[in-house]
Amino acid sequence: MLLGRQILCDMWGCEGLEDAELAESALQEATRAGNATLIRSFVHRFSPHGLTALALIAESHVALHTWPEYGYASVDVFTCGDADPEAILDRLIATYRPREVQRLTLDRGHLKAEGDGQLLAWLSDGSRTVTGNAPPGRSERQSG
Repeated sequence: MLLGRQILCDMWGCEGLEDAELAESALQEATRAGNATLIRSFVHRFSPHGLTALALIAESHVALHTWPEYGYASVDVFTCGDADPEAILDRLIATYRPREVQRLTLDRGHLKAEGDGQLLAWLSDGSRTVTGNAPPGRSERQSG
């Protein structure tokens, strides 16, 4: 059983990265697009540049961090339940219109199947983490 999905995204060549109102409305629109339940959104401006915008959603969170002086934004979308992190991220990409996007999708919280002595894969790139008899917090990474 999978508990959640997380997308980490780097966006280069973005527009509007200094605009706090845009950031807040983008988070609100993105959470709606992903069928997430917005609890609260918040934007903090940094001096001289940049901002961090957070959306606390019932399904977890959406975070946006901007470096306008580099045209760069970092996004972290973590959801559980029926919320769609891809739709949330796609809406943010549509808002900020980056020239380049890099993303990493993680399946989070694989629960051990009954009778299975190992925790299952959590990386979406096809590799898997197996804890077996390893102490908590330590894991071995294996391919395929």
